[in-house]
Amino acid sequence: MTKPVGDGGTEEEKRLRREARRYEALITAEGSIVWVLAPDLRPTGRNVPWELYTGQSPDDYSELGWLSAIHPEDRDHVRREAARAVAAGAPLSLQFRVRRADGEYRRNAIRAVPIREGDAIVEWIGTATDIEDVCRTADEQRDLRARLLALTDTTETVLSLSTEEDARAAVIALTQRVLPGDACAIWWFDPDRSEWRIVHSCGLSEEFVATRKPGGPVTFVQPLGITDVDDAVMLKPRREAFRREGISSLLALPLPIGNERRASVVVYYKDRHEAT
Repeated sequence: MTKPVGDGGTEEEKRLRREARRYEALITAEGSIVWVLAPDLRPTGRNVPWELYTGQSPDDYSELGWLSAIHPEDRDHVRREAARAVAAGAPLSLQFRVRRADGEYRRNAIRAVPIREGDAIVEWIGTATDIEDVCRTADEQRDLRARLLALTDTTETVLSLSTEEDARAAVIALTQRVLPGDACAIWWFDPDRSEWRIVHSCGLSEEFVATRKPGGPVTFVQPLGITDVDDAVMLKPRREAFRREGISSLLALPLPIGNERRASVVVYYKDRHEAT
């Protein structure tokens, strides 16, 4: 028989309360919605985090009402995957869109495991984690990479086939459409002088355009983003020029012309720009 301890209950009750507090603290630190469902996927009790996130009341999400918070286009997929997991008694992992209390549908990552007593599943416990911001960042990065590759390929073709001046103007116009910025320039390397100069630009002062930079052929093969020009060691000799021009960030793309690496198109930003 368990021995009572004062007014705090038995040692076992105290232990269970401590575990419950640790569990609640873990949930808060994790930032996910933790949920418990019966074997048939019906909620076993009230879930305040779900209510706060979705705006649903306990009556709304009781039984299988929680499905109404899932995007209509995702519901059949969720039902199929849930039924498959229940039939197999296997952990469930999927992503779908959940309607937040403000009406916005946001991607959530769902993880769930069956809890067993013997061979029987007595409940499911899982988490729902909002991953929309992470997904959007990944989507934006994929989109940027695709645009950069398309721009590099297109500009090489344009520079190779058009007359020099028209080609450079076309590259600047294309860059402005694909990668909008405050200014843009084509830098060209003169191997005889071992220096770089701007051969076509828009949005830059005459003083900046007249600049010459000593150096060699392009050494980078991937787009080079610099979020803060003041922090870039390689740009230290140009800091004053950037400050006078009001430039904070830049994105440079190598433009291979045939087998030569002697051109680059640079997009300049006056406001800090996460050029990744």
